[in-house]
Amino acid sequence: AGAFDPKDLHLVSTFQPATCELIEFTPEAEQQKDLKLQIFYKWANEFRDKIMAEGYWADFTDPASGFPVHSGQGSTPFSDVSGCEACLPYQFEHIYAAAGGCRVISHPAWRLACYPATAFTTAPPEVLLQILDTFPSMVDAAPAPIPVSLNSN
Repeated sequence: AGAFDPKDLHLVSTFQPATCELIEFTPEAEQQKDLKLQIFYKWANEFRDKIMAEGYWADFTDPASGFPVHSGQGSTPFSDVSGCEACLPYQFEHIYAAAGGCRVISHPAWRLACYPATAFTTAPPEVLLQILDTFPSMVDAAPAPIPVSLNSN
């Protein structure tokens, strides 16, 4: 798809619950992050395919880098936390660490045990909602790791 009017761009924030707070540096937290990333990639690629089959543009950002997976990489990464902060009435916390820390989302139900990730589309709201309704909840998705390629090639 070519250029589009920015007012036609819709952000799709996704959240998956985790078994531990993902700000922890533990083997369990790292395993959860890897699993949630695999689940998101599977969902996001299917979401993108369905949107594009309807004639609209869609992409998603790699939650680790903030850069688009299928589109050209710009100079500034997208922050899932900042995007959610601008759009959702959730709580946000600053986590202090030796390296300075970061802002994190505190999900209303899962607090810091959640994995946020974002997709984008130019599909109008009625098409977007119709396509979203075709998916089961990511909460129930993929209990085991799913092999995915994180390369944008």
